[in-house]
Amino acid sequence: MLFKTLTGCCLLFISVAINAQDIECTVLDDFQNTTNLGLPAIITMGDPGPLNIIDDGSPGVLGSIRNVVLGPLVGDVSTLVISADTFSLSNAANSVAPVSVLYDANGAGLNTGLTTTSIITYTLVNVDLPGVSASVEISDSANNTADLTIMDLPNIIDGDTFPLPLDFPLDQFNGIGGVSLSDIQSIELTIAPSQSSTDLAITDAEICRPPIPVPEVPALSSWGLIALAAVLSLVGFMVFRRKREIAS
Repeated sequence: MLFKTLTGCCLLFISVAINAQDIECTVLDDFQNTTNLGLPAIITMGDPGPLNIIDDGSPGVLGSIRNVVLGPLVGDVSTLVISADTFSLSNAANSVAPVSVLYDANGAGLNTGLTTTSIITYTLVNVDLPGVSASVEISDSANNTADLTIMDLPNIIDGDTFPLPLDFPLDQFNGIGGVSLSDIQSIELTIAPSQSSTDLAITDAEICRPPIPVPEVPALSSWGLIALAAVLSLVGFMVFRRKREIAS
């Protein structure tokens, strides 16, 4: 019995270490579905605006509804496309306009929690010119807000290749300590080009939490295994010898 007990303990000790689980994410917007209530999927704005778009993107949107604001426009034409899993903005040669996407269930509130969240993340599919900024703002039911802005996104002119992650870590948000993360009612992304004719596209908006660590079980080296085998052999011999002495 002693030999079996020692063997079981040692086999547990030499088990291979278990890695932490992969990071877990939930969908904020997959951009796979769009019904621009009375509007075409390709939206071209030729006046200063801004243009407000209530967009049913369910089921792949948190809160089911996107509230999109395009503009105000400086110049002639800005075009917004929500299709083929992407959210794309294209400005004409002498035009520039910002765009924002608000998730708040069309005013009803998301009623969601971000207490276990580490980042809100998007995938950049394309940014062709420098000088594009992106910001995310969250708010709770008491209208407390926190926000984070990333200036000068990666872009083709600077030699960046796409796709690239665009991460907004919650612990870096301005005012995050004043927001109730268990009571989040809205999440808003705003993208603002600074140069005319800027084109950009994003996809895969997600809310992610850090991996859950799993305690590691130490692994033995080759010499450790040899030493362990010697100890087990000695213990087994001693147990066997004691049994013989008792029997005699």
